Amino acid sequence: MSDQANLKGYYYVRVGEDGTADGVDLYRQQGNVHTKIIDGLPGRAATNLICA
Repeated sequence: MSDQANLKGYYYVRVGEDGTADGVDLYRQQGNVHTKIIDGLPGRAATNLICA
């Protein structure tokens, strides 16, 4: 969220890619261009987590 209408770009986290190799990646968007900044470890988001 911003109080400015004209943003020069922003960062976001993307979770998931193809089901088995889902990672957690950091992107920067500037206009219609999305650039991956950090490529998270494959399979991190696809892991079956058990919460107690």
